[in-house]
Amino acid sequence: MHHTFDWSPDGEAIVFEHDVCTTCDANISRVEMDTGFIRLMTPLTTNDMQPNWAPAGDRIAFVSERSASGQDVFWMNSDGTSRSSLTDSVENDSYPVWSPDSTRIAFIRRETRSQRRVGIATIARDELTGAVMTLVAGFQDIGYLSWSPDGSKLLFHGRAVGMNRSAVYTVNSDASNLTRLSSVNNGIYRDVDDMFPSWSPDGSKIAFTRSARFTRGDGVEYLGQGMLFEMDANGMNKLRLGDLEFNHTTAWRPIKLFCL
Repeated sequence: MHHTFDWSPDGEAIVFEHDVCTTCDANISRVEMDTGFIRLMTPLTTNDMQPNWAPAGDRIAFVSERSASGQDVFWMNSDGTSRSSLTDSVENDSYPVWSPDSTRIAFIRRETRSQRRVGIATIARDELTGAVMTLVAGFQDIGYLSWSPDGSKLLFHGRAVGMNRSAVYTVNSDASNLTRLSSVNNGIYRDVDDMFPSWSPDGSKIAFTRSARFTRGDGVEYLGQGMLFEMDANGMNKLRLGDLEFNHTTAWRPIKLFCL
């Protein structure tokens, strides 16, 4: 299982997804950095995952299968109290991400096996529900969703309907100006997947990984060696930084770029 975790904004705690026992569904717990004390945040009777801590520090968004409609976005107070649903859809919602000002949550909605879209729930701080707006539609696959530092854009990798390769995209938070920043076939880099983008802390650069696809003699297609790139936030000035054994996720720190 792919487990997720997130730091509290003050760096004093981590929320993480894990299996409490071999027969349990996924649950969310919180660990305190100073004492190592671990607190179970969600009950063992539900499947809860993908926690994301609000920058304001008071709430945590997560995904749960506790609702009758399937997999929805929920939120709770940072101490695990007052759990409530934010979405209630017959489709599966996943990977919630708070905006920098903690007023919106972006998430990925799986409409069918081959259709994905990005939604935004706009949140009133005194309410436990929010209106959902479709931000991006018409993608077979979407992943690695993140907000720009100023909250004006979202960054993601995706495979549009009719395309067989992934590229890096941005879209304004009002659903305007969907822009492909990396080309599916471009120059010497043809037949590649561009994935796992991340913003630099000042929002001026984007890191991502690129992998070429190859077909073996038995006809099975696979990803080749990965490459680490950076580019300007508008997609210009792409620079190859190095090679990777595999296609990894990327993450920035204030003075240096690392691949995890």
